[in-house]
Amino acid sequence: MLIDIVIREGALLNNIHLERLLAVSSNELVTASVDALMCKLMGVAKQADWPIAAVSLIGQSQTLGSQVPDQDYWLMAHPVHLVLQRDYFSLYPLALTVVSEAELQALIALLNQHFIRDGLQFITSSSAKDGINGFYLKLSENPEISTTLPELAAGRDIRQHMPQGKGMAKWHGILNEIQMLLHDHAINQLREQNSLVPINSIWLSGGGFYQAPEQSIKKTIFAKSALLRGLALMNGLEAMAIPESAGQLLSKEADILLEINEALDIQNFDFNSLMKALRLGNLKKINLYIEHQGQVLQANIKRIDTLKFWRKIKPINSYFKESEF
Repeated sequence: MLIDIVIREGALLNNIHLERLLAVSSNELVTASVDALMCKLMGVAKQADWPIAAVSLIGQSQTLGSQVPDQDYWLMAHPVHLVLQRDYFSLYPLALTVVSEAELQALIALLNQHFIRDGLQFITSSSAKDGINGFYLKLSENPEISTTLPELAAGRDIRQHMPQGKGMAKWHGILNEIQMLLHDHAINQLREQNSLVPINSIWLSGGGFYQAPEQSIKKTIFAKSALLRGLALMNGLEAMAIPESAGQLLSKEADILLEINEALDIQNFDFNSLMKALRLGNLKKINLYIEHQGQVLQANIKRIDTLKFWRKIKPINSYFKESEF
């Protein structure tokens, strides 16, 4: 049996047994996002982007394809704060850009009213990016752009991460219009009074049409994010709640995909039992995908790795580069 474990940004706290797993692992920081890695793992093909918006919408709606007809193109849209540097703008991290539900609804109404003649439809999302407020953009045709996920652009010069491709000029113009709409808007006046960073743009990413996987992937999935629920549904599977014990994982016959979203879940999860199962040969391999400050650590642990007892245990955050935020 093989276990893939996704540890989301909000769940990352030091856990001594997880640190022991990392100490004996083969690991590296990768340039891909966890969402992109999960799409690939679950058999979803990349289009111009990984179609994260369309997959997440399926997971949110809990029905396969009913809200995602083939002819519609979907993008994730996040309210963001762009920071003026000396000669460019950088993207402020989404996790630090707190947006209330009332602000989201006001933004959606503003954008839909302004762009109604252009065929842009902004739609409410409970989790366009789980744990971080956002919404969806529905289009009737391919915008002919590729985008960058916000977690990969945070803190960087946005000029290198703006929409690219045949349709880029049009979409750069649309984003400029949005920035003008938001400049000195009542939403931002109130935010600044409350010492919050203003919302001065919208970040588009994860675009694509709904396409079924070419080949179904069979796994037992424990997850609650819209993306992983959507990936499960697309493969004819059901995403279940995180089990109370590692023993429940080890009782399964199929390979497992487990997503940990909350700090409490990672504090309570028994990584030590997984290490023991690996050492005894009851597990073939553990793959870890850990998000932290816009970075992704991918770690692999095999049975033979459990013999590397001389490896020094380090804090989890030491595997990542220091962030400026």
